[in-house]
Amino acid sequence: MLIITGATGTLGQLVVEEALKVFPANEVGVSVRDASKAQELVKRGVSVREGDFKKAESLTQAFDGADDLLVISGNGQGEELVQAHKNVIEAAKQVGVKRLLYTSQIGSAPQSHFQPMVDHYQTEQLLEESGLNFIALRNGFYSASGQQFFFGGLQDGQLKLPKDGPVNWTTHEDLAEGIVKIIQDENFDEKYPQLTSSRAITMEEIANEYKQDGIERVVISSDEYKEALSFIPNLPEEMKQMFVDIFEASADGDFNKTSPLLEQLLGRKPQDIVDILNNK
Repeated sequence: MLIITGATGTLGQLVVEEALKVFPANEVGVSVRDASKAQELVKRGVSVREGDFKKAESLTQAFDGADDLLVISGNGQGEELVQAHKNVIEAAKQVGVKRLLYTSQIGSAPQSHFQPMVDHYQTEQLLEESGLNFIALRNGFYSASGQQFFFGGLQDGQLKLPKDGPVNWTTHEDLAEGIVKIIQDENFDEKYPQLTSSRAITMEEIANEYKQDGIERVVISSDEYKEALSFIPNLPEEMKQMFVDIFEASADGDFNKTSPLLEQLLGRKPQDIVDILNNK
């Protein structure tokens, strides 16, 4: 049986839909914090279990019977998140999961301006120490975020954003399809596969290829960017800082990684962020 965590989130929902194209519903289960939000899946024959990464006692029942366990990384960051992932790993060991797949990120590293990349690295280290058969899926940065950054910074013919570096922007949809292809392959043996679109690209390069001619890329300071984010109602300061951290990490080259693997899995080119933007 395949158990998918986070099945009511953006990536999780897409993975479930892809999985149901190739696996019978009675061979698919989901672990969610609130089962009431997954009742449509119950009607389709999917086994819905309640499991909360922060409540270790809930996870063994949620993962019961899992041959493959897809762990979509939890919310939050820092020590609390890594501990939640540790709870997941311990529960997977207890129930005898045969293969654990974890959604990591291409920027996973012991040091980064962007804390989630350190959290991914620490979770990967826990997996290394666990003795489990695992795959850490190093996904490209979600394209939806890049699109939000671009449109949020575009005004009056200028693209005003902090200094950045090339980022491989990869869509949730392509990642979901690629992940299920890997799950289908029982002999897949790459421990840290990179799932990315066909290129990493800077915001200036995006602006140059965007359908609106003559966009000027203007680099603004972190403080100016935080001020510019004030148009988003009730955005916490820590979230503003997280956005700044993403730009700083990209300038360090953390997300400048590209692999042909996703294209090979899909049998087509992954979606390109510029094409998506130009079609909006």
